[in-house]
Amino acid sequence: MKNLGKACFFIPVLCALYSNILLAADEHRVLQPFEAIYRIQGWGVVEIQRTVTLSYDAPIYTIRLVNEVTGLASLTGYGPVIEESQFVLMPDLIQPLMYSNIDQSGISGLHDSIQFDWDNGLARSLRKEERFITPINTGALDPLTVC
Repeated sequence: MKNLGKACFFIPVLCALYSNILLAADEHRVLQPFEAIYRIQGWGVVEIQRTVTLSYDAPIYTIRLVNEVTGLASLTGYGPVIEESQFVLMPDLIQPLMYSNIDQSGISGLHDSIQFDWDNGLARSLRKEERFITPINTGALDPLTVC
């Protein structure tokens, strides 16, 4: 009976230690990777499939949205449009590193991007073939991480 009492005490302690080791090994991985597919229909012939993925390659998260026209509308040759954001999670904030929104077919001319240079406090962006350099402050987000 005495040994049973010791075992009942040590099993929860071991479980607590094991869970703390697992948390410490991956303490920065707060968001879990996933993939989701959405299908949207409208106007009779327009069908869009949106695939959303979140991946993690320590310490960088990547969220990627792929919008593809399907059905009869796919005959236009438009797309896919790929929107992507890379960011890191800091203790109090999300810090974006890169954002892009590109029409792979080139039909729409959509080719936007932002590179966040946190060391120099600047965002370098490209929009409709125009380049911009803008000061950024802590807490700034890109269009995708805002959602």
